Amino acid sequence: MIALSPSNDTLLAILNYFSAYPIVLAVLIVLATFILEDGATIGACLLALDGYMDPQLALGSLIFGIAIGDLGLYGIGAYASDHPKALKYIGEKRITRGRKYLNERLTMALITARCLPGTRMPTYVASGFLRVNFLHFAMVAIIAASLWASFFFWAIFSFGQIIVEKIGSQIWMVGLVLLIFMIFLPKAWTKRMKADNDGKED
Repeated sequence: MIALSPSNDTLLAILNYFSAYPIVLAVLIVLATFILEDGATIGACLLALDGYMDPQLALGSLIFGIAIGDLGLYGIGAYASDHPKALKYIGEKRITRGRKYLNERLTMALITARCLPGTRMPTYVASGFLRVNFLHFAMVAIIAASLWASFFFWAIFSFGQIIVEKIGSQIWMVGLVLLIFMIFLPKAWTKRMKADNDGKED
């Protein structure tokens, strides 16, 4: 395992303790995906790189958490659609038209939403609100999440193995920098897209 700095003795002790209970670390990864998906991905990679858990278990936990979260977004939308005020405000005809429109483009819409920053939550919640075919939604969402998470996990893991050979214990600092980058890049992208759209409207 990679030796952490003395200032991180407490964290090291916690990780060493839970490394004997990998299922606990797996549960923590699943829960982390509900808070910050990018952070959970990087955290899972670092735990695997540092030898605290098997890479396959780390990736499996990551995919499971992301998939559950995606289905949860559908559930939130479906729950909101039963609210009388929502139905009254939007109208049954608009909901029917929206459901038909999205059902016809669901696969591409979900794949696009998984890849484009800032679009996954509104698209998945809208899918639930419009009550698009759940089995279709679940199948595409789970496959997209699996491919997306697997790609980034193994990319970061492979990159991390190279970095570990060069800088050793500083891999956790690299992970922190990568996390910050992954948090702010989508926000910058979304802000840029919004600015472009506002400019076209003007």
